[in-house]
Amino acid sequence: MDFADFPVITIAALTLFALGIIGCVVPIVPGNLLVLAGVFIYRLGSGDSSLGTGFLIGESALALSSYLADYLASAWGVKRFQGSSWAAWGAVIGVFAGLWAGPLGLIIGPLAGAVTGELLSGAPIDKALRVGFGSLLGLLAGTAAKLILAAVMILWFYLKIGAH
Repeated sequence: MDFADFPVITIAALTLFALGIIGCVVPIVPGNLLVLAGVFIYRLGSGDSSLGTGFLIGESALALSSYLADYLASAWGVKRFQGSSWAAWGAVIGVFAGLWAGPLGLIIGPLAGAVTGELLSGAPIDKALRVGFGSLLGLLAGTAAKLILAAVMILWFYLKIGAH
């Protein structure tokens, strides 16, 4: 089977891949789940037998592991800089608040949330700023992990369908 044999299915899959990449950066959009949806839509719509059960399980595991990586990176950022649970919750709230402020808000929101949370826990300003920086590092590490996993998923898909 060739991409040209299923143009609508191919366009749908590629669109979901692109939205998935965007979703790896925008916190509320389920990035790697959209990539996974593109894989499944292509498989179901094309009947491509090279995308077997093992491949689909592997792609699903990669998609789900992106959420674990994102959580662990965020937790690492706060914990690495000795942040409190207040800072962790502040960073989470800051992610959602930052969505309303545009792209820059996605960076400033978690940082400001972690700093605010740490200040509310009674920490001095210098520690709160360090923890906020750690939260930002965790956010960036988690985003990088999601992007890398999305790229691996898409590359593996391409190699599977291009191999025949």
